[in-house]
Amino acid sequence: FFSTLCHSLNIPFITEDVKSNIKKCGLRKPFAIEKLSILKNLTENHYVINIKIIF
Repeated sequence: FFSTLCHSLNIPFITEDVKSNIKKCGLRKPFAIEKLSILKNLTENHYVINIKIIF
């Protein structure tokens, strides 16, 4: 669910630094935090209590 959400919001889940050949978390960038704040707001205010994923 979370990786799909990040992809739909155009947030890189993992980025790779080409110069140092190191993979980094893409969620720490300010624009990613701002985009994901809506999810934080929904869960902190108990608008979303339980998410069920059925395959």
